[in-house]
Amino acid sequence: MDLAVGERLRAASSRRDVQALKSAYELIKSASQGKSPLDSLDNFSTDLYVLCAEQAFELGYVEISRDCLQMYFEGRFPVNQFLGRAYLCQGQLHTPLSTDNLAKFSCN
Repeated sequence: MDLAVGERLRAASSRRDVQALKSAYELIKSASQGKSPLDSLDNFSTDLYVLCAEQAFELGYVEISRDCLQMYFEGRFPVNQFLGRAYLCQGQLHTPLSTDNLAKFSCN
């Protein structure tokens, strides 16, 4: 499972391939729901949630990014670089799009 998702995410990154991103997301989503025929969630790397969220954000697919982060934070995740990257990606999702909206950006 990790290999299949990783290949799709690499294609999404190197070629800006939206279909590869969506395919990786569907595999991740099915694994998180226990519906994946490829592998069980026990053998699924939580790092892939963050990698998918980052790539989705970069390609402008904010909802996919949010969903991947939500799945990541709902599960058990190791304290490693991907935890920091998940928080960074989450922060980017909440950053205002322009300086005209700075009043909307608060730490409440």
